[in-house]
Amino acid sequence: MLHGCHQDALTLANGTRMNALADRHRFIVLYPEQSQLVNPLRCWRWFGRDTLNGAGEAALLAGLVKRTVSRYPIDASRVYVAGISAGGAMAGVLAICYGAMFAACAIASG
Repeated sequence: MLHGCHQDALTLANGTRMNALADRHRFIVLYPEQSQLVNPLRCWRWFGRDTLNGAGEAALLAGLVKRTVSRYPIDASRVYVAGISAGGAMAGVLAICYGAMFAACAIASG
């Protein structure tokens, strides 16, 4: 789950109530968070040339997903990416650059 600009992981978790669904249906939700040091508005930098090519922030996020899948009992064929606003745009970049990692992608207002 990728947050939008001016948001953080907690805001996205509370707004989507995804944690309640995860508890009910027994799945894990990963909420990466953009640092204000990297972008003062907390926007994912999906538009960067390196990121659009699968490097940069896209590679960092893909690595985070890979490490999470390897550390927990997760079915790698059932990993999904979703985001809102700038997080939606980044979810799209991840789906294009790392499509084999994800079963589906959801984009809201990306």
